Amino acid sequence: MSLEMISLTDFVARAEDARAISNVHLKGGDLSGLTLEDLRLENCLFEGLEVTQSEFEGIEVWGCRFHACHFRSVSFNDGLFENCSFAEEGRHEGAEFRFCDFRDGRLKGCNFSFAQFERSDLYGIEIEDCQLRGADLAGTTFSRQLSRTKSLVRATFKTSNFEHANLRGLTLQNLQAEQVRFAHAAMEECDLTEAALLECDLGGAELLSADLTRANLSGSNLSGLDLRLLKSYDGLIILDHQQSQLLKEMGLEVL
Repeated sequence: MSLEMISLTDFVARAEDARAISNVHLKGGDLSGLTLEDLRLENCLFEGLEVTQSEFEGIEVWGCRFHACHFRSVSFNDGLFENCSFAEEGRHEGAEFRFCDFRDGRLKGCNFSFAQFERSDLYGIEIEDCQLRGADLAGTTFSRQLSRTKSLVRATFKTSNFEHANLRGLTLQNLQAEQVRFAHAAMEECDLTEAALLECDLGGAELLSADLTRANLSGSNLSGLDLRLLKSYDGLIILDHQQSQLLKEMGLEVL
């Protein structure tokens, strides 16, 4: 289906009037300072957009493509992105999300490869069947501060790809991850206390000084994981057949 090329003015007018837009192509422009809650977008192409200090809470986006788009201080809280792409074929550059909020958001079947999530809030996010290969999430937060001394972390990853992603230093306590690929991801100093990484691929992941206290790695690929390099692994949960893999990484042979 061909897309209708529209101007920035037309896009804003339609969004404010109908709160639903489909099958349009918007190229270039500044969508800053808008408040468009519960906006619905379907099968659209957006290129070269600059969006700053806008409110898109409750947004629902299906089958849209975003090329070379930059978002700063934008709220996508309670939003849904399904079957969307924020990466261009053959390029190692993705969208930029700086100081953005995705609290309680849902990302399903999307391509966020090489995206940058600088100091963004991802508390309560659900990520399923997504590509985040090479994405930079260092400095983001998945937690909500309950008091001066206590915080709550909530995030769910399912059947997604974080290969070569930058997750350094993240607090991911209680993370729920299932069949997620973390191969060769940078995960140094991550706090994975009581996280459940079930049937995940941790092959070659950099976990120097990571905290795996009471983490559950049942069924995961642990090749390259040297327990001696961790901050802690007290109470680590694994399956019987994974023991020999861990011991081998420590230079021990199980007969």
